[in-house]
Order: sequence, then C-alpha cells, then structure tokens
Amino acid sequence: MSPFPLFARVIICCTGLLAVPAQGDGPVCPQLRGTSAAPAEWRQRENPLPETRGHLRAGKQLYRDGAGGCVACHGRRGDGRGVLAGQYEPPPRNFRCADFLRVASAGQIFWIIRNGSAGTAMAPHRELSDEQIWQLVMYLQQFSK
Repeated sequence: MSPFPLFARVIICCTGLLAVPAQGDGPVCPQLRGTSAAPAEWRQRENPLPETRGHLRAGKQLYRDGAGGCVACHGRRGDGRGVLAGQYEPPPRNFRCADFLRVASAGQIFWIIRNGSAGTAMAPHRELSDEQIWQLVMYLQQFSK
C-alpha cells in the first residue's frame, strides 16, 4: 500500500515534485528521470535481432537469473518492485508503464543497460554481450505492450 493518497502520487525528479494521477496500487507511471539521452546514433538504432521465442526466452533468463540481477530491483513482473527496490531513490524503472516505450527507443534502452543511468542506481552492465543486451531489450519491451 502506498503512503501517498490514492488520488495522487508524488515523484521527485530533477525539477522538483510532480503530482501524478494514481493508477491503482502500482508504482508511479510515468516515471521522470534525469537520464542523459543516448547519442543520436544509438537512439535511432533498432534491435537487430528478430523477435523469436528463443531470443525472448534468453532475455527472460538474463532478466531473472543473469549477472545483471535485473529482477532484484525491477521485480519479476517488471513493475519496479523487486526485493531491493525500496532502497533506491529514484525507484527502479517500471517497465509495465506504457509511457516507457514512448520515451525509450530500443537503442536508448540498450545504451542505458550498457552504460548505466547517472542519478539512479542503474549500474552499467559491460559484462553482457551486445546480443545479450538486445535480448534483454526485447524482453523489457514486452512488459509494456
């Protein structure tokens, strides 16, 4: 249960406080971030991997059990409610938020996984291969479809 009234949620961003309409008992959506935009060449990139069950399965495996430990912060459902989520401000990204795909291209998501996100707890994951990151991107995008 959220400590904020049901009629609004409050999120802290680089510009101050913003009231956002409540969406049930879930995490705030949209989530504002001060994450730097990826270079234009990356923002425009599309996932080079075909969307197959194999790639989605591999992305899910990486998300849940991989070295990056995504599930610990972002939760099994991708809602930003992992077991470690309460430790971070801003909280981990809620991938179930439909606004996520409107602001984050596949290339931007790849770039954030590879390089991390300044001002958040999102660490860079340089240990992952390009193929693994693209598989993760593919899987993450499924949460908000």
